[in-house]
Formats: sequence, structure tokens, C-alpha cells
Amino acid sequence: MKIRKIWLLALAATASVSVGINVFVLGSLTERYFSDYLSESYKEHTEQIADYTRQALLSDEISYSKMSIELETHLDDPITRIKVYSPEGELLVDVKDDYHLDMGVGSHMMDRMMEKFQEKVDSYYIKQGDEIVGIVNVTKYSSEENSIVAARFKSSLFRNSLLSAAISGCASLALGLAISRKMSTELKDTEELAESIQLGEFGSATKSYIDEVDSIRRILAELGIRLKLRQKSRKELIDQLVHQARTPLTVLKSHLEAIEDGVVPPDEEEIRICQNQIENLTAIISNISRMIDASKETAEVEVEEFEVGDMLRQIVTGLRAQFEKKRISLELESSDQILARTDKYKVSQAIYNIMTNAYKYTEPEGKVTVSYSTGEGMFKVEIEDTGIGIESGDLEKVFEPYYRSGVVQGMGGEGIGLHIARENLNLVGGSIWVESKFGEGSKFTVSVPLEIGFGGDIYDEKTIREI
Repeated sequence: MKIRKIWLLALAATASVSVGINVFVLGSLTERYFSDYLSESYKEHTEQIADYTRQALLSDEISYSKMSIELETHLDDPITRIKVYSPEGELLVDVKDDYHLDMGVGSHMMDRMMEKFQEKVDSYYIKQGDEIVGIVNVTKYSSEENSIVAARFKSSLFRNSLLSAAISGCASLALGLAISRKMSTELKDTEELAESIQLGEFGSATKSYIDEVDSIRRILAELGIRLKLRQKSRKELIDQLVHQARTPLTVLKSHLEAIEDGVVPPDEEEIRICQNQIENLTAIISNISRMIDASKETAEVEVEEFEVGDMLRQIVTGLRAQFEKKRISLELESSDQILARTDKYKVSQAIYNIMTNAYKYTEPEGKVTVSYSTGEGMFKVEIEDTGIGIESGDLEKVFEPYYRSGVVQGMGGEGIGLHIARENLNLVGGSIWVESKFGEGSKFTVSVPLEIGFGGDIYDEKTIREI
């Protein structure tokens, strides 16, 4: 059963019960107060009749016909007849109400109702001191509730109650239809929002006047945003894997071509360089599990001890053939020995990405220099090139994913290399910044703690594993 039909049935039942209770309570109270009113009215009339009769019998100026006219004014429900007797029992005045038997429309029903009504006579002695000057007999219905006015009032109350119930029912039905139509529209819009999220369209949620529906829409919208971010995160991860895999493959290709062309001998050094690139590819492939487990939001940090100079020499040696093929000078200017305990792969990948950027944006006959130093529990790596440089307005944007300056739009690349470098360095508590002068070149500086966690950093969002 649809919610619209359920709502209408519930509204109709509630309206019927409410109207029934209101009619019963209001009818009971009204009838009680009306009965009290008739009783008070009867008491007032009998007191007035007794006072007037006493005055008339003691006065020689008031005739019996005049008394009849005056007493007729008191023939009001529940009084139907008034008789005045002398102390000896002689009938002096007799007035009665013949109107109660003529009730117009619906008189047959009222006649049948009145047939069972009985009349009652109340006698009052009219005294002047201790002397009885007359007797008044007041005929009325056996009770005020059995009077014509009371019967007509009850009949009118019943008819009006039915009419008000009908009007209330129609109004409730009309209102229920309007509200249910609005509710159905709100729920239909919410259903469409959920379907759009299911289809990956991630539509925006409009505000609903129903708090519960609005809350559901807000939750669905937030779910859509999280799913969109999850999809974007998965895309970024795939792009990172592709980008990271390209560097060792390029190095392997350039070295194999150099060996094939006889430019470099296939000695032990070349074999070690190729082995290092294969290890990098192996590490990249092992990260595919993170891509498959899209719900995993923690990043794993693999801590190992290594010598920074050896790592940089391996990177420079691996890229040298590629740089020489483009006629770019690549030099490692430092030779100090620095031991570090951190994630070697992530740091080396960051350095690779910076250096491949330097290679890409440095013209032939240009120069790229790498230097490193240590101090205050950190080691720094500076990579300086004589490339095209970065405009001042782009310095803060180059680390954003997929950002590419208008100056390099015609060149290859996806715009995620520097973003990956920054993310990797953030994971090990490091940082990266750039200084550049457009048209002259750039200098990237990488700063990494000698030991992960140095300085009190807390890695509560990462899994640290010793290898």
C-alpha cells in the first residue's frame, strides 16, 4: 500500500474519531446547559405567575379577561396550560398553548415523539397573609427535557452535528489529498535523488518542508558526496599508479636502448640500475591492493633505514641516460653520508617526480643539480633546474592534483606528479616548497625527518610497518 493511501486512511480515521468525540462532548454539554436553562426559566415564570395572580385577585381593576391575556405571555416551554381557581374551587381563568401541536415540516415525526410525553400539574396556593385568595395550576411537561423546545433543540443539534461532521469530513479529505499529494511529491523527489546517486549522477538535494524528508535528503546528499570523493580518490590512485609506473619503465627503456646502441656497457652497474627500477615497479604493483580496497582510507608507511646519498645516487644514475639523451646536465653535488629511518620508497618516488618534472620543462643544454644536507633532525634535498620556471601566480597551485599552467598546456603530462610528491612527503611527516623565477628556472626543496615521528608527530591516520 502506498504511503499516500495510508496517510488518507489515517487522516480519515483521525478526523472521524475527532469529530465524533467533539460532537458527543459538545452535544452533552449543550444539552445539559439547555436543560438547566429551561429549569431556571420555568422557575422564573412560576414566580412571576404567582406574583401577578396575587395582585390581580386582590385588585378590583383587573378583570379575568385581562388576566388571561397577561397569563398567556407565560405559556412558554415547558408550560402548556395555566388555570386559576378561587379558594372555593371555581375556575376563574384558563389559558393554554395549542401551538405546540403544530410544528410544520417534520411535524409527523415530532407528533410521534410527543405521544409518549406526559404532562404534570404543579399547584400553587396564592395567599395574602394566612388567607388563601386563589389557587394556580401550572401544567407542564413531565420534565423540561420532554418539552417541545427541548425536542426541537435536540433534533436541530443532531442535524447540525451530522452536517458539521460531513463538512469536517469533506474538509479533512480535501486537506488530506492536498497534503498527501505534497508528501508524495517530496518522497518522489527523494526517491529520484537516491536513484541519481545510485546511477552515479550525484544530484544536489533541494530543501524539503518536512524535517524527516529533509534529513533523509541531506544524508543522501552527503552519501553522494562521499561516493563522489571515493570515486575521485580511486581515479587519483589509478592515475598515481600509472604515473609512478611510467618513471621506472622510462628509465629501463632508456638504459636498455643505451645498452643496445652500445652507448653504455652492460656491466654490473647497469644491471643494478635495472634491478632497482624493477624493484620500484614491484612496489608500485603491490600498491594496487589499495586501489581494490577502496574503503581503506589509511595509508601504509613502510619504515626502513637507508643512506640518503646512496638513494639519491641511484635516482641520478637511473635518470642520467635519459637526461644525456636530451643534452641536459644532471649533477649530484653532495657526498655526505646521512642515515634516515623513514619510508624510502615514498621519499624516492617524490624525488623521482620532481626530477622528471625538471627534465620535462628544461630545454636542451640546460642544467639540473641535486644537493642534500642535514640539520635539526631533518634532511633536505634541493633540486634546481634552469627550465622555463613557474609564474608567481601558479606557485601555490602546482601541487594541486591535475593542475596545469597555461604555459605548459601544449606539453605532455597529467599534472599529478608534484601532487603525488607532496602527498608522499606528508605521509612521512615531510614537506616540499618551491622557489621560481619565470623564464630562469625553479628550485624545489624537500625536507624529511631523519626518523619518522621526529619532533612528536603522531601518525594516527597511518599504519607504520617496519621492514
